[in-house]
Amino acid sequence: MFYVESDVLRLLHDVPYFRFMKAESALRFWTQLRDDGLELTHILHQFPSVKYQPLDMLYACARAAASLDEELISDLTTDYSWQGVVHASFLAALQPHAAYSSYLRRARDKAPHNEWIVDLALCEIRGSLCERHSEHQRVIRELREVIANVPKQATNLRRGPTADELLQLQSATAAVADAYRKGGAAQARAVLNASAWRTFL
Repeated sequence: MFYVESDVLRLLHDVPYFRFMKAESALRFWTQLRDDGLELTHILHQFPSVKYQPLDMLYACARAAASLDEELISDLTTDYSWQGVVHASFLAALQPHAAYSSYLRRARDKAPHNEWIVDLALCEIRGSLCERHSEHQRVIRELREVIANVPKQATNLRRGPTADELLQLQSATAAVADAYRKGGAAQARAVLNASAWRTFL
């Protein structure tokens, strides 16, 4: 993994993959997001100083799409089961980049009930027509334009531990366990807070 799992899960928490697992519900959901964004463009421009609760999911999608890079695509398609593949495909369709293609192609078989969204993302990356889901493609392109109106916000995706750091974390884990046995929770917490784990908690 390139990024700390808790950071990735936090980033994607409000991006409801279950609303776009199936093609029919995805079209309804994306259309609603697009329509809300078009209707409330003047509010979108004021984010984050002005936030409007009905736009929360649109903000979340914009934040996740803005955070997308090759490492995040790799993590999502490798370490997060079929849900990660669905998230990766949706975000890649919103922010297409040639570097994402190989990850999505390799992960396609991990999401046998969601291959359509992988195919849609691959078509967006290639800039080709997705014949079976042309309406979805039209809406996702319009949604991409809407999301472009949301000012980009920095997200804190921390890098996961290197091999050397993993060894330090294993040592720190043993030290915390030892502190707990000898001095209870308060002592274990103090050792934890002073250990290599503080970077990854």
